[in-house]
Amino acid sequence: MIDDALEPLPIIGLSALTTPIFLGQDCSATIEALTNRTAENPADAAALLDLGLLHQLYNLQAEGLAFQREALANARHFRVMGHAALDASAARPPADDALRVLMLVQPGTFHDNMPIEFLLETPARPVELELLYLLPDEPLPAAVPAHDLMIVGIGYSSASEALLLRLRDWLADWPRPVLNRPEGVLKTSRKALQVELQDAPGVFVADIESLSRDDLAQIGRGAVEIADRLPAMQFPILVRPIDSHAGNDLAKIDAAAALADYLETAKAERFFITAFVDYRDGEGLFAKSRVVLMEDKPYLAHHAMNDHWMIHYLNAGMLEDASKRDREARAMARFDEDFARRHTAAFKAIHQRLGLDYLVLDCSETPDGRLFVFEADTIMIVHAMDPPAIYPYKKPVMRRIFAAFEELLRRKTCSEIAEKVST
Repeated sequence: MIDDALEPLPIIGLSALTTPIFLGQDCSATIEALTNRTAENPADAAALLDLGLLHQLYNLQAEGLAFQREALANARHFRVMGHAALDASAARPPADDALRVLMLVQPGTFHDNMPIEFLLETPARPVELELLYLLPDEPLPAAVPAHDLMIVGIGYSSASEALLLRLRDWLADWPRPVLNRPEGVLKTSRKALQVELQDAPGVFVADIESLSRDDLAQIGRGAVEIADRLPAMQFPILVRPIDSHAGNDLAKIDAAAALADYLETAKAERFFITAFVDYRDGEGLFAKSRVVLMEDKPYLAHHAMNDHWMIHYLNAGMLEDASKRDREARAMARFDEDFARRHTAAFKAIHQRLGLDYLVLDCSETPDGRLFVFEADTIMIVHAMDPPAIYPYKKPVMRRIFAAFEELLRRKTCSEIAEKVST
């Protein structure tokens, strides 16, 4: 049931809290104000939730999740006020003609849900974003807040799989438009992605399997050969814990003996094993593109390159190396006529097979010219926080992405409502 009477609590939210920290600004006044609010009212769920985010952003994850638990013990429904919550001169009441977007989210770190707030910082027309937290061990709510469009913002992980499966049935006949239905999100697990895309035209996804810690240890000490556990693989391989992201405990293993050293530091009980692919380009560099796929239309969010196979934008030396930024600027300027055109069939196949309205890919190209997809999910961050003085070419590109996302929301809302009316 949709209940018009359910009122959200106003929060600052992810984007407005992240941006000053990313730019190295002092956030002590915000922290002090939120702390004072919780001192006056220990049940102030909005302040607790924002404090939880701030602690996570300062790498105090345990403390941040504790604040979040306290917040969700008192409330589950929040409205994101963004920068207006930090600047009284920018404060405004909700617009009567705003597109009302309700995003379903889960407890956890800010990496566990779709970071939609970065995409909606400066919409052309008013958009009111509300968050509804769903707890995995509780029944789904009997009533939800009024909305024009619902977004499933919960990212896939082994921990969220059961919740996504319940949502798949719950939303099957939802009376409002839904963006990123759960059945599509479920296909973004690393193994499901490889299965869904393994024979897609123009797409390459490396073979991936999972093994227990004991299996890896046996291979490492020579008790069994890698082919005994993974017949299709040979060294070198990539090893990472299940559900890990951002390169945490990701390692390239060149020989069995190196597994013992790896297991000394990686404490997980189960791991993904991926075949290593040498994807260096003609200049001897590994290059990675972050591509936003809205339906089947791709947009380039960033393009990084390095002489090491594991590339993250923040460790690729983009800030320090003007030549790399020049290369990224050229990639962005030529993207539609170059990379996107070469891989048109691949992007269409990915959209068709996963069925997601909004998806983010980390990808490159294989030596034989296929789109090499490293991972794809709905929760990678796409932002415009990079300083324009250093990255002058980025703002126009990101504004185009944000405008396309807003247009996607409005098109999704109007087309599905029209379809329901016609039937």
